Amino acid sequence: MSCRKAYEILGSPEGELALYQATVYLATAPKSNALYLTEKRIKEEICRSGTLPVPLHLRNAPTGS
Repeated sequence: MSCRKAYEILGSPEGELALYQATVYLATAPKSNALYLTEKRIKEEICRSGTLPVPLHLRNAPTGS
């Protein structure tokens, strides 16, 4: 978002440098599938355990047990 804002403020050609820099950064950043693996494990746990009640310490005081 910052590089887009820089482009809006600076215009072409100076603003394009911000876009190029962001593109190179994202293209070379380490990739990970940890989020997808975690999502899969969460869905498996939900299927295994079913719907559980909200823990007491997270409930509103008027809710009771």
